[in-house]
Amino acid sequence: MVETLKAENARLQAALKNVPAAPATQTAQGDVRLKQQYENIKKEFQALRAQSAEALASLKVLEEENEELTQELDQLRNQLKNAAAPKAGQAP
Repeated sequence: MVETLKAENARLQAALKNVPAAPATQTAQGDVRLKQQYENIKKEFQALRAQSAEALASLKVLEEENEELTQELDQLRNQLKNAAAPKAGQAP
C-alpha cells in the first residue's frame, strides 16, 4: 500500500514538472478572476451571516411567544378544570 502511494506520488510530481508554465497574462487574468470570485464569496458570506442573525432573532421571538402561549393555554385549562369541578360535585 505504501509503495503504491509512493509510486503515485512520484508519478504526480513528474506530471507536474511536465505541465507547461502559464504565460504571465494568463496568470494575471487568473489572479483577477480569483480576486473577483473571492470578493463575491465574501459578499455572499456576509449576506448569509446577516440572514443568520435575523433568523436567530426571529427564532428567539418565536420561542418567547411560544412560552407565553403555553402559559396562557395552561391557565385556560386550569380555569376550565376549576369551572367543571363544582358542577361535578353537585347532585342533579
